[in-house]
Amino acid sequence: AEADFSENFRATAAVRYENFSDFGGTINGKISFLGKVGENFNVRGSGQTGFRAPSLHQIHFNSTSTIFVDGVPSEVGIFPNTSRVARILGIEELKEETSVGFTAGFTAKFPEQNLKFTLDGYYVGIDDRVVLSGQFDDNGNPELAALFAEANATKAAFFTNAVDTDTYGIDLVGEWDVNISDMRLTNTLSVTFSQTEVVDTNIPDAIVNAGLSDTFFDNTSRIYIESAVPNTQGTLTNNLSVNEFWNFYLRNTYFGEVEEAT
Repeated sequence: AEADFSENFRATAAVRYENFSDFGGTINGKISFLGKVGENFNVRGSGQTGFRAPSLHQIHFNSTSTIFVDGVPSEVGIFPNTSRVARILGIEELKEETSVGFTAGFTAKFPEQNLKFTLDGYYVGIDDRVVLSGQFDDNGNPELAALFAEANATKAAFFTNAVDTDTYGIDLVGEWDVNISDMRLTNTLSVTFSQTEVVDTNIPDAIVNAGLSDTFFDNTSRIYIESAVPNTQGTLTNNLSVNEFWNFYLRNTYFGEVEEAT
């Protein structure tokens, strides 16, 4: 549903219902608004809830590969979340991720200078986020040792609903047009600043009681979530249009630093 409450204010609301055979029903919604503050300035914002059922590969994928930690190789098996290995170690069945998100920002135009700007801030909180666990050994359990041997593995990892995360960010886009005789030069700069943090861990009681909490969600997994993606990214694009027949462009992209567990 969308309504113009005045010439300067518009609001939108949406509701969505889905039913998953494995995870049941979910109702999610979104509301948003757009307000005009003068001829060349708008403010906007939105709020929404979200739902994501685990993918097929997160539930059923399995493989064994050689992982090097400090130069020492280990045969690590990723076992299906539905496997006997997962149940023995206390790994719970996967459930859906849920989220809440908000955005707020503005758009501005400066016609005399051929300038346009948009600036938006956002927040997304995800509960029960599906991530890959740390690496478990058989801990002297003969049944686990036999199951590991069948997979040619010495350690095991699983997809689990291990953490809740918060992501904050700002998106900035600016555009400047210049007319030069029969040519038009368009310069677009877009910059994103974002940060993802693990705010809580969801460790099953069986894992806690076995003293394996640090294995369930280890520091390697935390670094992968919080630091493996650049917090800063920028793109500058210059597009030159000549006689409406030829287009030439130059694109520069900057990625900020990332970290890995090694």
